Amino acid sequence: LEAMSDIDRDDWHQTKIEEVMTGGLPVAQPGWTVRDAVLALEESRCELLAVCDGEQFVGTVKLDDIVKLDEILDETHG
Repeated sequence: LEAMSDIDRDDWHQTKIEEVMTGGLPVAQPGWTVRDAVLALEESRCELLAVCDGEQFVGTVKLDDIVKLDEILDETHG
């Protein structure tokens, strides 16, 4: 996201994502468990994980969302 924020808004229409994206980051699959996602985030030292089903982008998982989910589950099952 930092690399994208450096691009002038007037250049957005001609800038390709591949020019600014970071490679080598993990990509989750929809069938992953929460544990799989947490491990991938920890290993990559990222806080955001893209979720793709084959070539199709599905969404993202943020570490903060997983932490919030854990807190909610603790409250409801505690």
